[in-house]
Amino acid sequence: MWRRRAGGEAMRIVAQFEESLTIDLVARKEFPEISSLAGARLLVDSADNGHVVALHKLLLDAGVDFHSCAVEEAGGVRQRLQALIEGKGDAATLGPPFTQMAQSNGLRLVANVNQRYSDFAGQGVIMRTDIARAKLEEIVRYLAACNHALNVASADREAVISRLVANSMPEMAARSMVSALGKSLTPDRRGVELLTEHRRDVGRPGSSDRYDDLVDLTLLDQALALQADDDDAD
Repeated sequence: MWRRRAGGEAMRIVAQFEESLTIDLVARKEFPEISSLAGARLLVDSADNGHVVALHKLLLDAGVDFHSCAVEEAGGVRQRLQALIEGKGDAATLGPPFTQMAQSNGLRLVANVNQRYSDFAGQGVIMRTDIARAKLEEIVRYLAACNHALNVASADREAVISRLVANSMPEMAARSMVSALGKSLTPDRRGVELLTEHRRDVGRPGSSDRYDDLVDLTLLDQALALQADDDDAD
């Protein structure tokens, strides 16, 4: 949806940090499966973002009319979890460690988006192309640093998890974050294409966008070249 907001036409995906973004559909106990959610109260952070598209697609594939449900904006993941616990909604999309917190409070894990759609894309970096031109050196160095960090994490993931835990991150969250890291920062073509396919399936704007419309690899290519030069200098 960012491409359909004012100024959004100048925005592009320039990198991808996660191989896949974990999205869980969590519901109250009386909703044992997706098909039981017809007419349910669905808690979302925004009625227009990517989580809602994934939720809409899950319901569609289970034969549930998304528009039969009451879609309520309830805030971020922590706020959605609290609202579910308090009975202010029937289901919501969450992720670790909030899914596990929900289960410990008697809520049910109904479905996992990543298991249903194995190519589902992870989080990336989106940037305005005009800002990228104005801050070219800084952005290239930032992406080079991110690529270096990814290489370090890939070499010893347990060490990275230990460091995150030592800096007060819950171990479950640290493991989830590190396990989601991709093999490179290059946005996955199949993952990006899957997102537009989902938009087409559920009848939302963005269904005609192609990978090359959404992704600009120019900055990342420069960052990788810079890091290679730095490595050679060392």
